[in-house]
Amino acid sequence: YETLEVGGEVFYYYDGVFYAPGRRTGDYVVVPAPPGAVVGDLPHDAVEVTIGGRRLFEARGVYYVSVRRDGRLSWVVTTP
Repeated sequence: YETLEVGGEVFYYYDGVFYAPGRRTGDYVVVPAPPGAVVGDLPHDAVEVTIGGRRLFEARGVYYVSVRRDGRLSWVVTTP
């Protein structure tokens, strides 16, 4: 899994699923993908789509666009 910070909030990501800390210590809840989140790997079921001339990847209703960050390929949650 990856630990992410988006808009000052902490999230965890694994294979297309985003989690946030729950109310009790050690609890986690599944949350919608936060726009702007940058992840290192696409979900295993992501498929390439072209929308409005933009090359995106979609998995389970979440769209990602590729970016170069610190010299490596990453993926940003975006809107189509």
